[in-house]
Amino acid sequence: MKKITFLLTFLFASVSLFAQYTLEDADGNEIMDGAVLEFGAYTAPWAKYDFFVNNDTSDPINVKIEFVGATNADGSLFELCWGLCYTSIMVGNSYPLGNDWVTIDGNGQSLPGNHLFNQSDGGGNSIDYEFRFHLVDNSGNDIGSSKTVTYRYDPLLSIGDLNISQVELQSTVVNETLNVQSPVDVDAVIYNVRGQQVAATKLAAGNQQFDVSALASQAYLVVFTDDSGASKTVKFIKR
Repeated sequence: MKKITFLLTFLFASVSLFAQYTLEDADGNEIMDGAVLEFGAYTAPWAKYDFFVNNDTSDPINVKIEFVGATNADGSLFELCWGLCYTSIMVGNSYPLGNDWVTIDGNGQSLPGNHLFNQSDGGGNSIDYEFRFHLVDNSGNDIGSSKTVTYRYDPLLSIGDLNISQVELQSTVVNETLNVQSPVDVDAVIYNVRGQQVAATKLAAGNQQFDVSALASQAYLVVFTDDSGASKTVKFIKR
């Protein structure tokens, strides 16, 4: 009977170790072990992938993320935020670095702000980054199960997936600057309410600023046009 009891205890303990946590994206969808996350951009916000780790047990867990390897990249243009933010990472390192980890309370969730973010164009080639989420004890030793996730940048995905319709203004009420987020290079032209052009500039893909401090306080239309001729019009108010 003692042997059976010990065996059952061992089995339940093993199940507990291998089911201690789950990963999910910003929309609450579970990220499965072995998942490949694909992106067609290398600028924010389109290439930035927010994630959470859920502790599925009643006891605290310690979590680190190992940068296992990469294809067509070395991690120098990759941002990993897990507890701390690292704007460059190295293969073989586990983050947070050193004798540190992110502790998640029992039945709790990691805090917002953690993400994966590639900023390399790969020279026109696709890039893979492989990460391993793993648990450690209070001495930093691996325990329990690990989960692997691959972040992939594929420039071919940008065709048709990223377009002018995704251009956004961070705010449509501004004082001096239009903060523009665009997945593609665009021409930006501002018109007043009489249809007269009052300002114009070229904006590269990514987060860019358009100085409108010289404009009078009123409503305007800004027309964004990409290289294909497609356009998007957004109304904003200059204070």
